[in-house]
Amino acid sequence: MNKSIDRHDLYYMIGIDSIERMIAGGAPVSPAEPAVGRDLPTIVRTAVAQLLNVPEVSGSDNFFELGGHSLLAAQLLRSLESTVGYRPSFRHILDAADLDEISARISAEAVQRASAS
Repeated sequence: MNKSIDRHDLYYMIGIDSIERMIAGGAPVSPAEPAVGRDLPTIVRTAVAQLLNVPEVSGSDNFFELGGHSLLAAQLLRSLESTVGYRPSFRHILDAADLDEISARISAEAVQRASAS
């Protein structure tokens, strides 16, 4: 019997630290200032809708319940990288209850990075 592995399950089998290292890509591409003061909730919702090919999403939607999985989460973070100036943590998507919380986590990290530089 050939049992396929769900990609979300694969993420947990590999481990968070391994995935973080694989997708981190090293140093930030630019300072975090671009993300500070931007409308990140709208940016995140638009990116998720495009990535998942759904007409509309709300801030209260959960990325995984919309059909997202770990590989799409990595793509989302890569697409947000140019907007926020660094690659956000994979944990922002995994631990967030909804898209608004993902935005809030990314925004908080951007502010923290901006104040540290």
